[in-house]
Amino acid sequence: MPGSLVSVEGVARGLIPRFGEVLGREFVDLHDGGEDVGGEVQGLREMVGQAEEEAKLVNEATGGWASEPDLSKRVM
Repeated sequence: MPGSLVSVEGVARGLIPRFGEVLGREFVDLHDGGEDVGGEVQGLREMVGQAEEEAKLVNEATGGWASEPDLSKRVM
């Protein structure tokens, strides 16, 4: 639709099924509250939560996200 805003979430939701097709894997939405066979989804939710918390702590300890690319390490 012309003039409509694009969101990262909207684009990702459109790409995820395609990634599944290309990789030959089923992708499961961890937020949809669907069936959790053997506690796998809950375990994944916990791992993602731990990774997010660790990333937040590292981000805070290192002064936050860069506002622009660091070109000092660029290989020519």
